[in-house]
Amino acid sequence: MSSSSAVPTAPAFEVRSDAGGGPAADGQALRLWRWWVWVLVAAAVLGAAVAVVLGTGMTPSFDAYGWLVWGHQLLYGNLNLNAAPSWKPLMIIFTLPMALFGTGDLPPRLLAIVTTAGTLATAPFAARIAYRLLVTDRGPTLTRRVRIAAWIGGLVAAVGVLGLQGYPIPAGGPPQSLWRLTFIADSDPLCAAIVLAAFDAHLARRPKLAYVLLFFAGLNRPEAWAIIGLYGLYLMWKVPGTRVLVLGSWVLTAVAWYLPTAVAAKSIFQASKLDQGKASTIAGEPVLPVLHRWATFYEWPMQAAALLGVVFGLLRRDRGVLLIIGACAVWLAVEMLFALHGFSAVARYMIEPADLIVAVGGYGIAQALAGSWEGLDRRFERWTLTLAAPLVAVGLMAGLGYFLHIRQSRVRAMVPAVRNYGRVKHHLTEAVARVGGPAAVLACGPPAAKNQFQTQMAWTMGLNGNQVLFKPSFLIRHHTRMVLFTQFGANSWRVRAFNMPASIAARCDRQMDVTIS
Repeated sequence: MSSSSAVPTAPAFEVRSDAGGGPAADGQALRLWRWWVWVLVAAAVLGAAVAVVLGTGMTPSFDAYGWLVWGHQLLYGNLNLNAAPSWKPLMIIFTLPMALFGTGDLPPRLLAIVTTAGTLATAPFAARIAYRLLVTDRGPTLTRRVRIAAWIGGLVAAVGVLGLQGYPIPAGGPPQSLWRLTFIADSDPLCAAIVLAAFDAHLARRPKLAYVLLFFAGLNRPEAWAIIGLYGLYLMWKVPGTRVLVLGSWVLTAVAWYLPTAVAAKSIFQASKLDQGKASTIAGEPVLPVLHRWATFYEWPMQAAALLGVVFGLLRRDRGVLLIIGACAVWLAVEMLFALHGFSAVARYMIEPADLIVAVGGYGIAQALAGSWEGLDRRFERWTLTLAAPLVAVGLMAGLGYFLHIRQSRVRAMVPAVRNYGRVKHHLTEAVARVGGPAAVLACGPPAAKNQFQTQMAWTMGLNGNQVLFKPSFLIRHHTRMVLFTQFGANSWRVRAFNMPASIAARCDRQMDVTIS
């Protein structure tokens, strides 16, 4: 750690020139923003999340309703993991307390706000990382130009992470757009925000906080386990008094992932089984396909900016950049191993390394604009860099602006469909109420709907996911007794009873004959 004197900074933040990239005691943490600025940013993120949820009328989709069902079941001691999506301990932290509000509309809306806030929180954390990577260890070279360049790089990173859009898997399917995932309350954007916060905490010399955040990320994505293990070993070596924290987190991770499935599922590996054999599974060697799915989150301007950041980081031997590059490599290597063993390896599983490399891209543009070349190889002609690098940075930002304009238009085009999907879900709840509620439905037979509505039906009915039948055409061919909820048109529902016993056929056929539009 350097011991140079402090450098004056702008009023809204504080950067000290002894800001090395290595770990230190939490008491030596580096502040980037004053506490009240961070409170304002957090309030803005939460307020924007509420505005997005209410303004679009968005509602959770299959996975998120499954997590809500788990939270409700866990609260009442009847957790069953034999249906719904893959088990993810992170989401129970949110859905368990939400279950206190019953099975109405409030918990889904609260979950949508939480996950949307996660998406929006990626922006300030990515900006902070890009800013820190440039200003850390600058000492006397932390000039006004460098600070302005750092702000620009931070802005590029902030806007960049909000524009991620992945490769459509399978071909012709929906793209793995960050905002598509946000509009269905998926957990991966929230996990990405936690990962970015962890790396920001490390660069701020708060290694214990960074490790705790990585632990929470590991409750959502198993790809994070390798990083948690390596960082935990590093922490025990470098930071005194962290052995209990590290070893305890490893035990808690194993318990959180495998104890519930051991008790409440057919197999302890139930979550992994649900992710195998999908259409997105990679046939053959996984290296290039995984890299392709990760790289195509962005077009060439962001790829070039990220490459620029990697080059600057390597030339300057910047430990922060090297750490991020190493973490991305580890995450992708784990994803390749998963793909090799038949897991889906879809693009959304790689949002975290995509966000990190976007932050490096912001740093690359900031470094090019900063015009400070001390520490670089003497083979580089400084006057050439001083002229060419800012022009390259401006050109890349222009390219990013063009593609971001296209992407924001795509997001705006999603909103009508998102709003209508909310009406579809609302009308399904209304249909259950119109036929007399869950008790009336169950008195006639088990509810049935297409697979995409299975978990919401379970939530509305107060059932487990495997108590709701799906594949209606198969059930009809096999004369299965059921109350079938069929979605038709833009947002309408039709309810019909099928194959009722003679003793209740007349009543159920009459009571379950409802159309909602």
